[in-house]
Amino acid sequence: MKQNPLNVPELLDHAIGFLGGSAPDLAACALVARPWVDAAQRTLLRTPHVTNHGVNLHDAVALRFHNTLTSYPHLVRHIRELCLQLLDERPLLTSTTLELLCHHSYTHLESFSLSIGDDLPPDGLRRIFSLPTLRHIALYIHSSGDLASFAEILEECSQSVKHFELSCGNWDSDGEVYSLENTTAPRIKLKSVWLDLGDSDLAPLLGASYFYPFDFSNIEGLQVGRGRYVPWRLIPKRKIRFLHVGSMLDFMDLSSFINLELLQFSIQTGTLPTLFAMLDTLPADHRVHTIALFLSSGPQFGLTASEYADLDAYLADPRFSRVSTLEVNVDSFARNIERSFPSAVARGVFRSLPRDCTMRRWCWLKRILTL
Repeated sequence: MKQNPLNVPELLDHAIGFLGGSAPDLAACALVARPWVDAAQRTLLRTPHVTNHGVNLHDAVALRFHNTLTSYPHLVRHIRELCLQLLDERPLLTSTTLELLCHHSYTHLESFSLSIGDDLPPDGLRRIFSLPTLRHIALYIHSSGDLASFAEILEECSQSVKHFELSCGNWDSDGEVYSLENTTAPRIKLKSVWLDLGDSDLAPLLGASYFYPFDFSNIEGLQVGRGRYVPWRLIPKRKIRFLHVGSMLDFMDLSSFINLELLQFSIQTGTLPTLFAMLDTLPADHRVHTIALFLSSGPQFGLTASEYADLDAYLADPRFSRVSTLEVNVDSFARNIERSFPSAVARGVFRSLPRDCTMRRWCWLKRILTL
C-alpha cells in the first residue's frame, strides 16, 4: 500500500509552506489532524508580520502575540523573523510593547527588522541583537541622530550577524557626527549590506565609527538605495559579487567591480541613458552572468516601446555575450514582456519573473551569502 505523501513530515511541511501568507488557512490546517499542528504552527509563526496580512504588527496584535508567547512559550522556537515598526506619526507599536517582545527566549531567531522614529530604542533590544542565532539586522531610522542612540546597544551585537540593512532617509544636515569612546573591540565582519542613506551634507562625513560595530571590508553583496552617499572608502569594490542599484538618479562607475557576477537594477522611463553609461564602464573581461531588471509599474514610470527596443538592442552587444540570464520582472502592465526582448529571447537568455521575484532574488542572495 502506497504511503500518503501528507504523512511524510518533510512533504507536509513543504505543502503547508505554500499557505505562509494566510493565517486563516494555516489555522484550519492545524485542525485537520494532530500531525498537522506542528507544521501549521511552524509556518504561521516563522514570520509573524507576513501572516498578519503582510504588514508590521500594530500594538493590539503585538500585545496579543506577546501574551500568546507568554502562555505557550514552546511556540517561541518557531519564530525565525521579526519585523516591528514604531513610528511617532502613527504608532504601530509602542516602546512598552516592543520592550515586552524583546524579552522572549528566541532560540531560532535569524532576522530582525525595526522601524523607529524619534523614540529611544528600548534597552531590551540588547537581548535581541546579542542572540547567537541572529544573521540579519535591518534598521529603518527616522534621522541620523536616532542612529547614534543605537551605538551603545549595538556594541553587544552578536558576531553571528552577516547581513545589515540601514535606511536613514532624513539625515540632520545641522547635526554633528557622533564619535564613540571605545571602538577597539572586534568588529563584526559582514557578508552583505543594504544602504539607503539619503542626500544631506552630513552623510559624506560619516566614517567607520558611525557604522560601528560593523565591518564592510569583506562584503560580497551590496544593495544601494536612494541617495548619492555610499561609504566607498569602507567597501572593497573588487570583492563585490552581487550588486543592486536601487536608484538610477546618479551614475556609478563599475570599472573597479572586477568580480561582479550578478547585477540588478531598478529602472523606469528616462533612466536608460544612465543605465547604459554605467554598463559601459564594466571591464572588458567582466564575469557578470546575470542581469536582473526591476521595472517600475504603471504608464507614468514604465518604459516606452522605443525604450524597450533600445534596451534589447543594447544588451545584444557582444560585450554581454557572457551574460547567460536576463531576468525581467512581470507586472499586469507588462504582460507578454518577452515580446519586448526579441534578441534576448532568440539567444535563450531571457527569463520573466513575477513582480516581487526580482527583490526576492536579493533576499535569496542575502541568505546564501550569510549562511
